[in-house]
Amino acid sequence: EEIEAREYQIWYVEKYLTRAADIAEERLNYFNALTTPEDFAAEAEKCRTDKSHWFRYYAWGYDPRARTPLSVVPFALHPRQEELVTELDDVVFNRKTSLLIEKARDEGATELIVRWGIHCWLYAAGFSMLLSSRTEDEVDTKKKQGTLFERARFQLRRLPEWMRPDEFNIEKDLLPDKLIA
Repeated sequence: EEIEAREYQIWYVEKYLTRAADIAEERLNYFNALTTPEDFAAEAEKCRTDKSHWFRYYAWGYDPRARTPLSVVPFALHPRQEELVTELDDVVFNRKTSLLIEKARDEGATELIVRWGIHCWLYAAGFSMLLSSRTEDEVDTKKKQGTLFERARFQLRRLPEWMRPDEFNIEKDLLPDKLIA
């Protein structure tokens, strides 16, 4: 059993690091190709209209667990996560109803939903989102990465300045408790 556990750890680390490295290299190549004001204007429009593209190139994940060889990695959607983004868009913007998400742990649903909300906050006029959890401390405790708001702050800090709302001050506007506006 111990040998199988170690083999799994080796496989997991290799898969995790390889995927992160491949996505990071793709991002670097993509970003290096953006050179003109027209390129950036087209990129801004693509980010606004294509959530999958935004996730692929601008979303970041954070995993502080000891088993994880890198804490900060590019957050690129898996096929089932792509389906969840589509379903969230449909439920919120078309059907205007609730959605129950059955999931296993470590599927990235919470990280995805927080980032989905950030994308909508950036690009959907008048969008607002309430974040809730079992306890208030799980919603927002400054500098505690596992809280919902600190996950959002983590992502917002990593966005390029041109993507943030006009006059958004990354230092001042991320400080309020349980509020990002």
